[in-house]
Amino acid sequence: MAGILSGKRVADFTEYIAGPYCTQILADLGAEVTKIEPPGGDHHRASMPVEGIEGRGFLQVNRSKRSFVVDLKRAEGQAVVHRLIGEADVAVVAFRPHALERLKIDYATLSAINPRLVYGAITGFGNDGPYAHRGAFDMVAQAASGMLVHEGTFCHETLGVTSTSISDYSAAVFLTIGILGALLDRERTGRGQKVETNLLDAGIAAQYRPLQSVERIDEAPRQEFVETLEALRESEPDIVDLYKVRADHLGSTTRNIYWRAYATKDGFIALACLNNVMRRKLRDILGVDDPAVDGPTYAGSSREQTADLVSLVKPMFRQRTSAEWYNVLDQAGVPVGPVNAPEQVFDDPQVRHNGSILSVHHEKLGELRMPAHPVRYSEAEVAPATAPPMLGANTRETLEALGYDEASIRRLAADGVVYVPDVD
Repeated sequence: MAGILSGKRVADFTEYIAGPYCTQILADLGAEVTKIEPPGGDHHRASMPVEGIEGRGFLQVNRSKRSFVVDLKRAEGQAVVHRLIGEADVAVVAFRPHALERLKIDYATLSAINPRLVYGAITGFGNDGPYAHRGAFDMVAQAASGMLVHEGTFCHETLGVTSTSISDYSAAVFLTIGILGALLDRERTGRGQKVETNLLDAGIAAQYRPLQSVERIDEAPRQEFVETLEALRESEPDIVDLYKVRADHLGSTTRNIYWRAYATKDGFIALACLNNVMRRKLRDILGVDDPAVDGPTYAGSSREQTADLVSLVKPMFRQRTSAEWYNVLDQAGVPVGPVNAPEQVFDDPQVRHNGSILSVHHEKLGELRMPAHPVRYSEAEVAPATAPPMLGANTRETLEALGYDEASIRRLAADGVVYVPDVD
């Protein structure tokens, strides 16, 4: 079986997280991904470098790629890249619009060179509008999308930011879907197209309930709360004050007993009951009284009732081991699982069974372990993973494949247009 994107070529102009994760997914699917880096490389290479060699963040999202270093600020460097684009199927960029035009890698320029090119673009806020001129990273997008305040509402003493880069990863996945759809459409039309997303829209789309509104019911209280926030700003509040005000607006700061993590006699477990059948099963196992789950619908309890129930059941979970709770809850059909610290995930038995963590060998750092491609295919294979590339590791072979002879390669390297590690 071959990779779904075997034979497809991707020109990756991205840095940091969102764009590189998108192109890493394409590499997992079998595409040949050439990471086109500026002199000095992706700035993420220098963020928290391991033994001064390579940034941890860079290692996470750049496996199975080739590194080609070229100076796009030079006309000759742009000419080299335009030759590469003529043979590419996909280009992925993550710059503000004016930078794309200055570097001559904007959609108008590249699609004129290759009309079949699928052009994927990620920005912070979009290509136009009041925020379009701003740069953005994940936390800025989380804040603008409402995510930071929503998460802080349930965790008063911390910043509230979700450090797993939800906006970045969501944008990467959404753009990947768009690119695959555009490649499929190209089979029908023969033409490529531009596919865009941004961190703000991705952060909004990734949220399950905070941004769902039944207007005839929710509009008035929403506007009332917005007015409360306006008044709050006049009192020079701390960010935690904002979380507390929103918690009061929602009516409860404590999740119910059916959607929580608990300490057991020897560890921690997490429960997730999303319907009343499951809630009643847990209630009956615990032997508590909660008429709120008797009927087919569930509106929750008051904050005081919820707090009382939580105080009642927390000691009950302390009375049995995690294994004993798994046995009881599994038999009853109550969704339950372990609470793992990230350091424990590597050796979790289900993680090992699934092959959720892969291992690659880095030429300078040795073994690297990282999350594997999370999708399984019945009629295709995920491409064998290779370590993230050293800077410029594939510059020479890329130039050779584009028709540059040795003298031209040495001249380009000597002029600083490209970086070839083995050329002085």
